[in-house]
Amino acid sequence: MIIQNAFWDGKQMVFGDGDGTIFRDFTSRDDVIGHELTHAVTQFTANLIYENQPGALNESISDVFGIMVKQYKLGKPAAEANWILAEGIWGPGINGRGLRDMQNPGTAYNDPKIGKDPQPAHMKDYKKLPNTADGDYGGVHINSGIPNKAFYLAATKIGGNSWDGAGPIWYETLTGGKLKSNATFQQFADLTVLNAGPHASQVVAAWKEVGISAKSGRSEL
Repeated sequence: MIIQNAFWDGKQMVFGDGDGTIFRDFTSRDDVIGHELTHAVTQFTANLIYENQPGALNESISDVFGIMVKQYKLGKPAAEANWILAEGIWGPGINGRGLRDMQNPGTAYNDPKIGKDPQPAHMKDYKKLPNTADGDYGGVHINSGIPNKAFYLAATKIGGNSWDGAGPIWYETLTGGKLKSNATFQQFADLTVLNAGPHASQVVAAWKEVGISAKSGRSEL
């Protein structure tokens, strides 16, 4: 059986070999492995519900730590780094650079065989989809483009390496015990500001660029 995907099933990671036509081997991409490992971390920390905004946060956090694995291995600071997740995963002849582009959501691929990357980069383009398998459980892989863009912006505004600057802020937000399993983008953004310390202004500015006015110390957190 050819598995055309990679996923965490709640107990183990599963990686497909691809078919060489649409997808290449999923284990060949360090960021894909980092992405799936992070799903396990999320499950045993914030346990974000896999639907709608908390589900999109779940996917985005996995993208964030997956891309940092890639950047760390290459030794690239945020401003010089490649922000394409699963770069080169598409088979020959497919017009695509990767599965997602965190710097420019919605531009990772565009090909008649696979369609066009549907990710939005701003809340004004948030996609309200049905909470079904066909609807991507409310767009968990689609609307994750918004917090993905916010992380890219925070990392580049803070400067240096993503794993030294924005990364620890996102990690503390995920694992610090204050993030609810049904968290919205707004609640997650507010917590990142709360955890940002001297980088709070850069984090606020990053979220503002994707249409979210983040503040620290909100009562609903």
